[in-house]
Amino acid sequence: MKKSFILIAVIILQASLASAKIWRVNNQSTYPENGSFGESLGGNSANPVFAQISQALNYSSFSDGDTVHVEASVNDYNSIDIQRPCTLIGGGYFPIENDPIHPNELETRVAGIEINSSNVSLIGIYVNSGYTDLNGSNILVERCRFHGGVDIGYDGPTAYNGIFVRRNYFNGGTAGLIIPAPSFDGLPTNVYIQNNIFRGSVTSNGNYMTITAFENNTIVPTGSGQTVVRINTGSFRNNILRGTNYDLIINGSNYANVTNNLGTTVAQFPANTGNQILPVTASDDALFVGSNIATATDKDFPLTPSQAATYLGNDGTQVGAFGGAFPYSISGVGPIPYIYEMQSTGVATPSSGLIINVSAKSSN
Repeated sequence: MKKSFILIAVIILQASLASAKIWRVNNQSTYPENGSFGESLGGNSANPVFAQISQALNYSSFSDGDTVHVEASVNDYNSIDIQRPCTLIGGGYFPIENDPIHPNELETRVAGIEINSSNVSLIGIYVNSGYTDLNGSNILVERCRFHGGVDIGYDGPTAYNGIFVRRNYFNGGTAGLIIPAPSFDGLPTNVYIQNNIFRGSVTSNGNYMTITAFENNTIVPTGSGQTVVRINTGSFRNNILRGTNYDLIINGSNYANVTNNLGTTVAQFPANTGNQILPVTASDDALFVGSNIATATDKDFPLTPSQAATYLGNDGTQVGAFGGAFPYSISGVGPIPYIYEMQSTGVATPSSGLIINVSAKSSN
């Protein structure tokens, strides 16, 4: 019995995107050497398999709003400056650590990303150096992993509207969010930070801008250093903060709109607003499903069944990244069907053809 593991993504486009096209990028492709269209990976003149993301975005037939599948690879992709509306979908992250949840043993790693366009979506990509600039309106960053963090509207000349950062994993070591200072020419509006896992500081200068909602995030430091969370927001709720060494300032220390969070000490949150406390003396092993939080990956941070029933957000689901309206998706696996296992005898007959059994899964 031959057995192989493959990744096939099937996207069902909405009617509004019916004319958009899907392009493939795989840095094992030989495009464009010697006129190659990446034939060894299934490419042809009408549908090349590009070697780098920039080649796809700059291709003569690429249209604004098209989708690029950035396939998982053993090698990093080059840094990219995105200057047109598009959707980039990668193969996720933590493939080995979270096996067999992840359908592939590779991940989609990009050296760096800067977004300088509106109407851009970034999904399932591991940005493994520097900060990712989000300069535009209607930007969605979802199911990604960041070695650095994201700059929210840091370099733009105008006020952006609609930036959504949700279901992402931030490694820690640097602030996950860089928020523009008052000297910036127009601060972004309608900024939502939801269902992320932060393994360290969340902000360095977060008091400058009002985030519309900071909800259902899980903040678990990796070391003993101080964790900085300075945020002005219309809603700080359903979050988890573990650890005691925090520089915590929410809405100028008046803590308005701070509800239904799970903290570590009584000093972190106001009482009588649905906030709860689980002291640091209690074992985090009993809070999360993971057995070793110091070396944990994203799959270790759902609450145990008993704790999920105890520590509830305002909507009745568990607090933290795995509750709320946008539950965290392990390994950044997208909301599309994945065929992760294929079995075949490898023998075809004229009467029966080639019989193949497949196993598929998807994530919401």
